[in-house]
Amino acid sequence: MSTEIKVTQWLNSREHQTDIDSVLTNIIRGAENSTSEAETALIFENEISYFYRTGVESTPFEVFKLIGVGKSKKKKHYRFKNKVLKASRYKIENVPLNGWDF
Repeated sequence: MSTEIKVTQWLNSREHQTDIDSVLTNIIRGAENSTSEAETALIFENEISYFYRTGVESTPFEVFKLIGVGKSKKKKHYRFKNKVLKASRYKIENVPLNGWDF
């Protein structure tokens, strides 16, 4: 049986807003200076992994672990999907079908 995690509700709680703002700022700054898709993906992976490892134990892995799935139709954006483990107890309920555009 899976536990549904309402990502929007969690984000709106502002529980980790300062940390989220810091991670997003670092991702945006890094992506602006990126010269390749691989470099951009590594920026996302490093920043999100760091955020995940630094005290967000109560938040499911699936919220933070993203996998690059290709270029977005939006200029200077890439598409990512949440990593889902086969044994996961959680389901993220509002994931876009084609992934997130960042």
